[in-house]
Amino acid sequence: MLTAIFVLLLIVFFGGPIVFLAAAGLAVFAPIIVIVLLFFLLALGISGGVFDGLENKSKSHDYLPSRYKNDSVIAGSNLDRFFMECVLAKCDDFSIQSNTLKAEGLARKYNLKYTSGIDSLYQMAMNNHKRIVSNYSELRNAAEILDLREKYERFQIYRNLSHNVDKQEKTRIMLTDMLADIGNQDIATDVKIAKIDCLQKELENARDLKIVYKDREVDQSGLFGLLTIGEPSIQVFSDYKDGKHRDIVHVEVTVRAKEEQLFVDGNIPAMIDGYLRVNIYNDQRRVSDMELILPAMGVSSSQTVKAIGIIFVNKYADAGRSITYSARLSRRYYLWIREI
Repeated sequence: MLTAIFVLLLIVFFGGPIVFLAAAGLAVFAPIIVIVLLFFLLALGISGGVFDGLENKSKSHDYLPSRYKNDSVIAGSNLDRFFMECVLAKCDDFSIQSNTLKAEGLARKYNLKYTSGIDSLYQMAMNNHKRIVSNYSELRNAAEILDLREKYERFQIYRNLSHNVDKQEKTRIMLTDMLADIGNQDIATDVKIAKIDCLQKELENARDLKIVYKDREVDQSGLFGLLTIGEPSIQVFSDYKDGKHRDIVHVEVTVRAKEEQLFVDGNIPAMIDGYLRVNIYNDQRRVSDMELILPAMGVSSSQTVKAIGIIFVNKYADAGRSITYSARLSRRYYLWIREI
């Protein structure tokens, strides 16, 4: 467009004098002007691409070639958009002519060159997409590790609170943490309000509840015998902090009361709270013990709940080989029973 305008201006600028010279009987000078005009047109032919290039660049800024825009997010670059559209169009087999034509059309759409063939461009786009997805996975893993570290700190607090004289303190702190977590969750407002209202009622009830457990009335063996505990489920995550490689071992077990509802003093509904314990083995070597914290409202019925624990285990010198962790339920635990 800019080139065409420039040509028009040249014709007007030189055409007028040529007509004037012809009318004045000085046509002998007209060839000189024509030669000058041809010279400008020749120069324009060389430089015209520059004008058109500038114009095209301004028009196609959304389709910049190769390492453009945000190449670290999905569909953030033309190369990744090209790949995703190829996948959606199912044109990845370039032995089929129609697929080749579709892919070439998409390459032109996103201003991508394929001098080595459309299949080479597709391969490059696929590798680029895998890199982006891999980066997302690494970010998710990092966020998961940070979350596990925070949970570990919390669980240490809950474990220590279990030994307080005021047993309700564990319940109150856990409910308070749950309220804070719900406040930060991205969920529907009505659902969030309902959850907060329920937890606030539980928190209010926990302030005046009576602990019934006494050594002479119900020993811990008796409480343990009231529960059905599932096999430990274990997950292991690799962590690196302060120059040390560690494994984060996450264990949970399902717990429920053997009776449909627990009672104390004959007819008062009750719940068992506290923590269980498991022994952690690295292959056949016992490397640690772990407390599994019962939930804020403990175990009160045949409805299943989860007891969860997290520990950090330092990697041993021979940990370059594949290590298998396992967890075995211990007979050491700390439980009490209270009204609900």
